[in-house]
Amino acid sequence: DFPCNINDVQFIGKPVDFIGFCGDSDSDLVDEIIFIEVKSGTSNLSAREKSVKEAIENNRVRYVEYRIQ
Repeated sequence: DFPCNINDVQFIGKPVDFIGFCGDSDSDLVDEIIFIEVKSGTSNLSAREKSVKEAIENNRVRYVEYRIQ
């Protein structure tokens, strides 16, 4: 029941566990990007994890192409 193909997932660790680039393993195109936090039992999100979740849910996410001369 993992949210996307495990071959499309990259481990980050902090402040989220994984980022999934869904569709990447099947083609050169990414259909969806998923931020994945893994919890077990009754563990809760930390304050930082909650702030990341809220930033994503409130569309405060952007893509930056940074070039070095």
